Amino acid sequence: MNELLRSSFAKHYIVGLEHVFTEDTRATLEVYRKGLAGVVVERDTSNILENSGSGYAEGIELSVQKKFTKGFVGSASYSYSVSKRRDGDGSTMYDFEFDRPHIVNLIAGIGLSEHWQLGVKFQYASGNPYTPVVGVTQKGGVYYAVDGLKNSARYPDYHKLDIRLDRKFEFGSWTLTAYLDLWNVYNRQNVLAYSYKVDNSGLIITTTREDFGVLPIIGLSAQF
Repeated sequence: MNELLRSSFAKHYIVGLEHVFTEDTRATLEVYRKGLAGVVVERDTSNILENSGSGYAEGIELSVQKKFTKGFVGSASYSYSVSKRRDGDGSTMYDFEFDRPHIVNLIAGIGLSEHWQLGVKFQYASGNPYTPVVGVTQKGGVYYAVDGLKNSARYPDYHKLDIRLDRKFEFGSWTLTAYLDLWNVYNRQNVLAYSYKVDNSGLIITTTREDFGVLPIIGLSAQF
């Protein structure tokens, strides 16, 4: 039976700078660190939860934003971060499952005319950590997969390009907007997860789960 669990505890430290280049363009820089204690973890396969976890997250983020003027709006951001966890005193520290050291976001919108607008978004992120299978063991005539060190491998980097085209129709007091979204334009096969199983001969079979490929979306929105 689980002991009474307590709330986790965190200390946040953030320092930020902002610079205004023009009336429509500004840049921000933030540096942060978060220390974690009393994190609820499951240290083994017993399904017993306890407040023995700890860790930290720290990083830096730079962003530039431009408001919509002269037919153009856009933003760009880059962040570098490190996120580590430990399941208990004396245990090995490992990369947290959502640790993504490098993240880039680029967004732009261009007014092609009074009624047409084109939007472009590019995303890039380092692959998340995962626990790899490093071998096979046999017990009672049944083969089992053997895990490696926790979160010691990473999925391939994630990136994709999305494009959106809008057309506005004005009807007196209300506006109708028709749009076409095209996600993952260059059909990047981004890996979301690997799953493993061992067959009766002891062979490891790996299955890859991927994000969607090219995906077109057509829609309408009304503003009254």
